[in-house]
Amino acid sequence: MTPDLRSYWLLASEEDEALLSAEIARLAARHDAPVFRPHLTLLGDIARVPVPDVAMTRAIAGEVMPFALPVADIVTGESYFRSFYVAFDFSPALLTLRAATCGLCDTEDAGFVPHVSLLYGPVEPAAKAASAVETRARLKQRMIRFDRVALTNSANDVPIDAWQCLEIVPLGRARN
Repeated sequence: MTPDLRSYWLLASEEDEALLSAEIARLAARHDAPVFRPHLTLLGDIARVPVPDVAMTRAIAGEVMPFALPVADIVTGESYFRSFYVAFDFSPALLTLRAATCGLCDTEDAGFVPHVSLLYGPVEPAAKAASAVETRARLKQRMIRFDRVALTNSANDVPIDAWQCLEIVPLGRARN
C-alpha cells in the first residue's frame, strides 16, 4: 500500500504571511503564474506508513518557540518550484525543526534549502530579473516571523490549487 504523500511546512505569522501572499499575488498576476500559500517546506513528499498525523505535527512544533529570520536575498532559478524565492540562512531553530521533522519521518536530512517561494514556473529571464530587483528592494533584510507548522497534502504530483493545510499547530506547543 502506497500512502498519500504529505509535506510539512513552516508558516509565517499572520502579518508576514499577508505580506508574502500579496507579493505572490503581485508576481503571479505580472507573470501569469499560479497563486499559492507562502510556506517554508521543512520536508516535502513524505511517503510514510502510517501517514503523518497531528501527533507528529505537535511533536515537531513543540521543538522550538516562534522565531524570526532576516530575508537573506531574493533568488531566481530554473526549477519550477524554485523559480523565484526568498532565501533564508540556517538558524538553530530552523535546523532543530528540520532535524525533528526528518527524524519523525525516518528521512535523511539532505538537500535542505531554506526558502519561501514567491513565484512558480518558467518566466522569461529578463522579466524575472526585473521582478527580482523590485522584490529585493522591498524585502531584503526584512525579518519574517515563523510561528506555526502545517501538515499538508502538497506534493509534486498534487495540483497547486488542491494543496491544503490538514493540520496547523503553533510553534512551542507542548508535546502530547
